Amino acid sequence: MMIRLQIIGTVAAAFVLAAGMAHAQGDPKRGEKIFENCRACHAADGGANEVGPGLRGVFGRRAGERDDFRYSPALKRSGITWTPQTLDTFVADP
Repeated sequence: MMIRLQIIGTVAAAFVLAAGMAHAQGDPKRGEKIFENCRACHAADGGANEVGPGLRGVFGRRAGERDDFRYSPALKRSGITWTPQTLDTFVADP
């Protein structure tokens, strides 16, 4: 059950990141719509951990590196550093 929640949290994180990208690219309505998929696991302000990790400051951060959240071993080993490009790739095939 815990691993399933972690996987769901990871996927939701990717959607939140996509929402941020949409906003940065000048399409806040698209970003808000994408974030609706993430809201169940992530706080709207992105700072606090919930079912999924807090996402504030995620760009430039390596996947699975927050000390205060328990990530899946696969995500920790992924070697991903979150950028707009790695996010697009991850969201397409998590």
